[in-house]
Order: sequence, then structure tokens, then C-alpha cells
Amino acid sequence: MRRAVVAGRFYPRTKKEIKQKIESYITQIPEKTKEKEAQATVSPHAGYRFSGDVATRSISALRDAETYIIIGPSHQGTGTGISISQQKWETPLGEIEVDQDVNEELKTVGIVEEKAHMGEHSIEVQIPILQYLKKDFKIVPIMLSIQDLEIVKELSQRIIKITERGKDVAIISSSDFSHYQPKNIARKQDEEAIEKIKQKNTKKFFELIKEKNLSICGYGPIGVSMELANKNKLNSKLLEYKTSAEATGDTSQVVGYASIVFE
Repeated sequence: MRRAVVAGRFYPRTKKEIKQKIESYITQIPEKTKEKEAQATVSPHAGYRFSGDVATRSISALRDAETYIIIGPSHQGTGTGISISQQKWETPLGEIEVDQDVNEELKTVGIVEEKAHMGEHSIEVQIPILQYLKKDFKIVPIMLSIQDLEIVKELSQRIIKITERGKDVAIISSSDFSHYQPKNIARKQDEEAIEKIKQKNTKKFFELIKEKNLSICGYGPIGVSMELANKNKLNSKLLEYKTSAEATGDTSQVVGYASIVFE
């Protein structure tokens, strides 16, 4: 069992508090954008105080699926590339089964590394929102400790093959955007990156990350959704963008958060 390790820090500790938070976020979503059609989404993973509303908007836009593949970056440098988890995951809202059939197919590109997932928050923070909004599903947690284009394409191709065989999956790419930049600079950098993401050209997006030395922490997970969207000719849409300044009032060093969907 992969126990909750950031409950009480990144999101509330109790079931009641989590539900109250998410319900408050749902009321902020414009009625006209409540369609659940997205096949993949980019969702932030900061504390709910900072980006819980943006993450809720991302996940609420996902279509109902049997399995949600949640891909996050490693902030601790653990893992050997593509790290798969096959344990149940637990949050204050209950336990979630992992889809072992999908995991078996992913073992051709990744390896099971439970320790790599133990202290990482980027996947865990998505799960309570998913549990609240969706019913009767399994998850596939994947952590990327190496985020190069070759690994992203390898993982993407495997997921695409899984979907082509009829598996009912949707993807959550966990990522924040600019880190610790003045708000005006962060917004400018993030707008440029978001345009590349919407164009679904993974190579150019990765080139921009390198060229501008952008601090988008989950560009690898984002790349997987872009590859899937490009293959399936999905439309891209930015639903929301904000920074941590909205929560703290500090515009001198902000983190950017975006909700982007592919549908």
C-alpha cells in the first residue's frame, strides 16, 4: 500500500476538509466549461492553497474513463527513468486500485520502483480530486525521473498502443510552470510555453525548455499528453492560468499554474 505522505501539507488531512475544498473549487468553474470531454489534461501539483482550484478544473474536464494514467516528475531525483507503481494508493478519501493490465504492458518501457514514489507529491495531490470527481476507476501512477524526448516518445508510443487495443484510459500530466520568477517574467515565459503545448509539437516544446532554460518541472509528463493529442488529432485548450501571487500577494517570486486540456 502506498500511503498518503503529503496529506496535511499539500492538501487537507481529513475527508471532510478535502471535500469542502474541492466543492468550493467546483463552484468557481464557469458553467459553459463544465463539459467532460478531455482525453488528456495538464494539471498543477502545488498545495491546494495555491493551485487546487486549477487542478480541479483540469480533472473535472476529463471524460469518464476506466483508468487514469497519472504521470508526474520526480522532485527528489529518485527512480531510474520511467518508474511504475503497482501497489494500491491510499488517501483520506480511501484506497484506489492500480490497473495491473496496463502496468504489465508498460513494463516494456519502465520498471516497478515503489521506493521512487514514496516521498513524491506530484502524483498524490491529483488523486483526492480524482476520487471526488470520478467513480469506479483505477489508476496507473508513472513517475519520470528522466525527462528527455526519447523517453517521452517511448512512453507515449506504448500508451498509444494500449489505447489502440481498446483500453479505456485518460491521462493526467502533472506539472507546475515557471518557478520563483517575478510575476511579469513568469507569465511571459509561461505564455510562450503554453502556446508551444497547444501546438502539440513536442520537439519544439522541448527545444524551448532548453533554449530558454525554463523551470517547468513536469515538461516530460506534458510531452506525453502532447504526443497522444498529436497522434489522435485532439484539440488543445487553455482553461485557466494563474500564479502563486493570487494566494500570497507576493509578485516578486511566483510559481505558475495552468489547466490545459486535449479533447
